[in-house]
Amino acid sequence: MTRWRHGRGRVDSGFTLIELMIVVAIIGILASIAIPNFLFVKCKAKRSEAYSLIGAVKTFQNTYFQETGNYVCDPTKLDEFGMDYSAQQYTTINLTCGIPDSYVIEIEARTIGPNGNKDKLVSAETGIIQLVDGCY
Repeated sequence: MTRWRHGRGRVDSGFTLIELMIVVAIIGILASIAIPNFLFVKCKAKRSEAYSLIGAVKTFQNTYFQETGNYVCDPTKLDEFGMDYSAQQYTTINLTCGIPDSYVIEIEARTIGPNGNKDKLVSAETGIIQLVDGCY
């Protein structure tokens, strides 16, 4: 930026401190808007992956039930039906069996959300998905 000095003509001196402070303030305002939106999108991606995992596990559980007559409680046994649960990026799967004809699927995010809690979804063979602890 060009500045004029009294009596000496034009001298290149760069930006003033006020101009730099205004730019930093604008960047701070934009960051305060963008970072929470980014965290929400990240949480939404985890939740979408969890919903698709629950659907996949239920499909494999029903297939296993038709083949053997009971549900599987160990997620590694679903590998023989083509389920690769270990490749999931955000979540872990826990299976719990109750009475011989019931099971509970618990999907939990591997990382902690912005509020300090992990996103966790629970579903049973009935098909109802319950959000136990959310990112927000």
